Amino acid sequence: MNVLYVTNLPAPYRVDFFNELGKQVNLTVLYERKTASDRDIRWKGESAQTFREVFLNGARVGAASGASHKVLSYIKDTSYDIRIMGGYASPTAMLAIRYMKRKKIPYILSIDGGFPAKETLWKRSMKRSFISGAAMYLSTGTNGDRYLMHYGADPKCIHRYHFAPLFQKDVLTAPVSAEDKEALRQKLRITKPHMILSVGRLLSLKRYDLLMEAVSGMEDAEALIVGGLPDDYHKQLLQNYPDAHVRFVDFMAYDALKEYYQAADLFVMTSDSDVWGLVLAEAMANGLPVIATDSCGGAFDLIENGKNGYVIPKGDGKALQKQIKASLPEREAFGKHSIEIIKEYTIEHEVLDHISAFHAFLRG
Repeated sequence: MNVLYVTNLPAPYRVDFFNELGKQVNLTVLYERKTASDRDIRWKGESAQTFREVFLNGARVGAASGASHKVLSYIKDTSYDIRIMGGYASPTAMLAIRYMKRKKIPYILSIDGGFPAKETLWKRSMKRSFISGAAMYLSTGTNGDRYLMHYGADPKCIHRYHFAPLFQKDVLTAPVSAEDKEALRQKLRITKPHMILSVGRLLSLKRYDLLMEAVSGMEDAEALIVGGLPDDYHKQLLQNYPDAHVRFVDFMAYDALKEYYQAADLFVMTSDSDVWGLVLAEAMANGLPVIATDSCGGAFDLIENGKNGYVIPKGDGKALQKQIKASLPEREAFGKHSIEIIKEYTIEHEVLDHISAFHAFLRG
């Protein structure tokens, strides 16, 4: 089975997935760019081991997209049994989709998720023109399905896949013991009885101000935000919440980051916009309760309220504080349930989902 996959960047979780998928199919991956301008340079995947990778090296567009007509030479190649577009919004993807629709070449559109925005009728019509019409859609879950259908996707053509950042071996069988957690906390210089963790880039839309508001005055808790050293905006936030015990930690790869997950009592995601949220899966794989806003797409499938955490309204610091206090006493039970939920969200399962979808696609 010859498969062509077009995507923007060699993100670490994507490269791991491609290397696993490449064991099952003859895979060629076209990348629009090598790096994103808004990502830490250390955020990159390993090299291709089981698949062929091609960098189109077109013009840079925005933070992470590209424009290259070279994509058409691959789209036209009749040796490919399956063509997958890992997105629709870049100039390269738009060119490829328009060509395939005009030539009636069947293709798969894969998305991580999405939230319909307030937009003009013209913009919605443009999105609909690029999203509708695929022979098959690959969706990460409930929110992704809604997004695709909002823009005209046939629900009968939507197939789910377990969007995953980790392998089966990376998912704990049980939460970390109290003794091991304490040893990790000493190593990480955690001095408070409870450790609350958040992971992500230092962007205003991540809303770390809500986390600071929620832990302000909590003398028994320290919050760590891993993803970068504070810029002026985040330094000002620290000054705005002097009663919040919050510490920023620089970006690190997962091998180092997992110590922070395993040292923590609770994981919090306060973002105003995140189409999925792979860090939720990482936290759950390490046996943590999780709290996320309803603007995190993965929350709708990964969080069961009152069982492994809570989904809260975006921008609601008081709701966040309330659910932090509710989750900490239940952290062991919640952490066990997180593992039960997330054990299906592995790269191995993601590959199986794709292989199943490929066979369905070829059957028509």
